[in-house]
Amino acid sequence: MGVFGDLLSRFRRPVASGPSGGGAGIVDYLNLRRPQRARRLFTALFAPVLAADDPVLLLCPRPVPGLVRRADLAGLWAALEASAFTGLTAGVQGALDAWATDTLLDEVLRSPEALAGQRRMRDAALRVLGGLLGGDGDLTAFLERLNRERLAEARRQVPGVRTLVPLGRPFLVFVLEYLAVVEHCSALLAACVADAETTAGRLAQAVGDMRGVLERSGAAVGGAGCSELVYLVPLTALHAGRQYGAVALMLRDQGWSGPVAEALLGHFSACCACLGERVASNAGGSEDVLGRLTLVVPALLAAGALDDAGGAAVFRADWRRLAGVFGESLATASGRADAPELLRLIGGWHQLARTYDQEVAGIEGGLAQLSELVEARKMGKVR
Repeated sequence: MGVFGDLLSRFRRPVASGPSGGGAGIVDYLNLRRPQRARRLFTALFAPVLAADDPVLLLCPRPVPGLVRRADLAGLWAALEASAFTGLTAGVQGALDAWATDTLLDEVLRSPEALAGQRRMRDAALRVLGGLLGGDGDLTAFLERLNRERLAEARRQVPGVRTLVPLGRPFLVFVLEYLAVVEHCSALLAACVADAETTAGRLAQAVGDMRGVLERSGAAVGGAGCSELVYLVPLTALHAGRQYGAVALMLRDQGWSGPVAEALLGHFSACCACLGERVASNAGGSEDVLGRLTLVVPALLAAGALDDAGGAAVFRADWRRLAGVFGESLATASGRADAPELLRLIGGWHQLARTYDQEVAGIEGGLAQLSELVEARKMGKVR
C-alpha cells in the first residue's frame, strides 16, 4: 500500500463508529473522487491487457487484434449493464460503497468480498456474450449500444474525435474467450508486460507458455478468439508497451502472419491516419506522431510486411493517402501560420521515406517552395 496508505491506516475509524477527523476525512475525500465502483471492479479484469490511453490508436481505420482501450471497456460495460447487470451491479455497487466508507478504495477492490462480486459479474458477462454470439438475443442492438457509449467516452478522452471504426463480433469473441481464462493467464501476462526490455525470444517463448496455459485451462485454442489469446503477450507488449523492435524480430523469425502482424500493421495505419488528420486540421502534436511513425516503419520492414501481398497493399495505400494530405497542405502552405512546423514535419516524413526507399509522391517541389517561404519570412521579406 505504500507509505501514504500506511499513514492513512493509522487514522482509519472502525466501521461502526461515527464520523471523525484526520485520516477518515482523507479516505472519504479520496474515495468520493472515484465513483462507478462496480464498473471499476469489472473492468479491472482487463488490466493485464489494457492499452495506455492513446489518441493515435483511437483513429485506426480498422479493428486491431488484442487491442483493448478504456473507451472500448466503457462501451462494453454500458451494453452489459443494460442487458445483464441491472440487478447485479446495483448490489455490488452498494456493497462497495459501504466498504469504502472508511477504507481506501484500492484496498476495497482487492478484498475477498469484492473479488467475489467481480467473479459474479464476470460469470454474468460470459452468459450474456455466449448467448449473443450463439444467436440468443439481439447482437445488433448490443453492438450499437457498445459503440455509441464507446464513442462518447472517446470524445471525453480526446476532444475533437468525430467518429470511430465500430467494434463488431470479433471483439466480443475476444472478450468472451479472454474472460473465460483470465484467472489462468493474468500472472503470465503481468510478468511479461512488466519486462520493459523484452526480446523477440522472450515473446516467442511466451506464446508457447500461453498456449500451454490455455490448453491446461481447457480452452479451445483453435477457436477464433483463442487465436488472439495465444498471442496475447506479444499483442500486449505492442499495444501497452510499444515494443516495436522485439515484436518485429519475433515476426521476422516466425513469419509475417497472424494477429500480431495484423496488429503491427494497425499501428502503422493509425499513425498515418492520426498524422494526416492533425496536419489537415492544423492540430498540435503532429511531431510526436511522426516520431512514432519513424519507429513503426522500420519495424514493419524488418518484420517482412512488404514481402506479403496483403501487408504491402495496406502499407502502400496508407502511405499514399498520407502523402496526398501532405501534398494538399503544401499547396496551401503560404496561408498557414504554422509553416515552419509544417516544414519540419513534412521534411521529417520525406527523410523517413528516403531512408527506407518509400514513395514521396512528388512533393519535393512543394517542399522546396515551403522552405523558401519559411526562409523569406525569417528575413522579413514576406509575411
